[in-house]
Amino acid sequence: MPEDGPVAVVEGHVGAVYEHMIIPGIARAAAREAASAASAPTRWIRMIVTRSGEAPVAAADFWRVLRDWPALLKWSAEADGSRFAAEVKLRPGQSVDVLPCTRVCYDRPEAEGGVPIVEETLFHADEAARRIYYNVEGVIFGGMRNYVATTTVDELDAGRCLVTCMGQFDVHEGGPAEDIAARVAAVYETMVIPGIARVAAQERGVNRVACAACPLRRFAPAPR
Repeated sequence: MPEDGPVAVVEGHVGAVYEHMIIPGIARAAAREAASAASAPTRWIRMIVTRSGEAPVAAADFWRVLRDWPALLKWSAEADGSRFAAEVKLRPGQSVDVLPCTRVCYDRPEAEGGVPIVEETLFHADEAARRIYYNVEGVIFGGMRNYVATTTVDELDAGRCLVTCMGQFDVHEGGPAEDIAARVAAVYETMVIPGIARVAAQERGVNRVACAACPLRRFAPAPR
């Protein structure tokens, strides 16, 4: 069949459709969608969670355990005895006496191939005022990011102190912001405050009531 016969005409027509309609048409549509996405505002939900509780130990004793940054596993057990991490240690070459220092939580021992699941960096500690500031590296459960928290320890009397935990973080609009806030609050109320108090009492050699029963003064999350 001659090259300029019907087949050649059809091939030329199809080629023109691809060249002048399909390819540039798809490209224009993609460009419009990209421009629309770029112009759409990124909305974030700014969350603040605050919880306070009275611990039946001296402020100095609570502070000592709080400042032992890699000792998380001492006090972080769940009610059933389980722990969210199998191993916690500082990054190589770091010390709790030199800030910042980062505790790395592993899903199983690093020697057994464990990988980090959470990294928390302590970047300020005021021993006189008994206040620390720390943050969580990266994005963690539920899409929570930019987590920065402070914990204060205030002496009430020789054997009691008031502990306040406050955390701030961001969640993308549409994310489970309230669920994350509830989880953070539960960590403060059921793990951080009573857990550290329990260990502080044990290390002090004081046989006190199980700190799971420590009276907690609850506060609603601060307005966003």
